Amino acid sequence: MAGQGNTTKHLLYEPFSTGILPRLDATYQIDMSHSQRYPRMLHMHKNQLEMFYAHTGAGQYIVDGQQYEIQAGDFVICNAGILHGEDPFSSRQLLSYCCAMTDVHLHGLAPNQLTLPGDDPIVHCGSLSGKIGQMMELIYLLAQDKEHMLGTCTSMSISVLLLLHQLIRQRNQERTPRQAKTTDALVSHIKAYLDEHYNENISLQSLGQALHMNPYYISHVFKRETGYAPLQYVMHRRMGEAQSLLQKTLLPVAEVAETIGYNNHCHFNAMFTKYVGTSPGQYRRSLIDEYIWE
Repeated sequence: MAGQGNTTKHLLYEPFSTGILPRLDATYQIDMSHSQRYPRMLHMHKNQLEMFYAHTGAGQYIVDGQQYEIQAGDFVICNAGILHGEDPFSSRQLLSYCCAMTDVHLHGLAPNQLTLPGDDPIVHCGSLSGKIGQMMELIYLLAQDKEHMLGTCTSMSISVLLLLHQLIRQRNQERTPRQAKTTDALVSHIKAYLDEHYNENISLQSLGQALHMNPYYISHVFKRETGYAPLQYVMHRRMGEAQSLLQKTLLPVAEVAETIGYNNHCHFNAMFTKYVGTSPGQYRRSLIDEYIWE
């Protein structure tokens, strides 16, 4: 029996290159009313992988500049360092669950990533969706008793992670690799600049000067490939970062505004309310108990 136990442990650790099991940082539920009232705009996590599961309903989700249609039974893989979020002006009728993990080191993949660059971030679970949905809901419910159930929830989330890893590998073996477009490198270059300078005073003309290109060509290509004009993308980045700061820090609203590039916090309040659907202060108050642990 001892030998069998060692073999089982070896199989569990085998997919992980460091010999260390991933850690569950947070688990949460996003009900339909919250998703409709307070869309979570573009944001990223530097050292965290999110597995976002659509339990019921349908909607859209943005990952790395591309908008995807999702429905019940789909996972959205949000790798560390990859922008993701919702379009505040798209319809959403989703009840979803999410597990956020760190210390994920799978063979052949960057830390805290579950897909390769260019992979489809949407995983359709098919006939497994019912059982996986029950598992994600159970992780969330058990997580409310962190003191006693942390180990159980972590083990269950690792099981979901490994199942997704296997589904993605099988899918990629069956698919023909996507041919890179000639504009992919340009769009990536534009996005990289905007992500670095979104909290500065950017205009289409200044963007063209910085990239040494015709600003109208930049705007045309970027909108064609991402669905957003460059300055729309900047606004989404600002609001997404503001949500993160309101959620994870105690910075005053005026300081949040300055951090993302607004000198006039009244203008910031107006823009935040337009995109998120509520004022920054009310949004912060709405987040009480959204996360079970961090």
